[in-house]
Amino acid sequence: MSLLICRSLILCEHCMMDGRGRINFLGVFNQLSGEQFPMRHGLFEAAFELATLRRPVFQEVLVIELTVALDGQPTGVIRKTLTDVTIEVGRSLSTNLDLSPLIFEQPGDYRMQLRVNNRLVATRPLAVCLVGERTG
Repeated sequence: MSLLICRSLILCEHCMMDGRGRINFLGVFNQLSGEQFPMRHGLFEAAFELATLRRPVFQEVLVIELTVALDGQPTGVIRKTLTDVTIEVGRSLSTNLDLSPLIFEQPGDYRMQLRVNNRLVATRPLAVCLVGERTG
């Protein structure tokens, strides 16, 4: 198993990836606001770039998991499996996860944790609040 790093983790409403490695983002954010709780955001994706620095990834299976936690307690998990993945040293793989199924039961400062094959590769905060309010 090759050691992968995450070069970027972006939360947005939608991302489009072309065959040349370019990514276009729509509605990049670090805070979600809703009228009431529980809340679900209908357009919600995590886009990220994985790279290898030491040796190539060659036809590996990558199990990607994004866990959302509030006060250290998991509140949701989204998983995706990629098969036959090849990444040359110095190159990267851009992919995304659909986070629209996640439900936020209450406002707060959430923590997103991205794991690849059970190894933590990235974390980032996400503030979730009522419309007109801001947390943290």
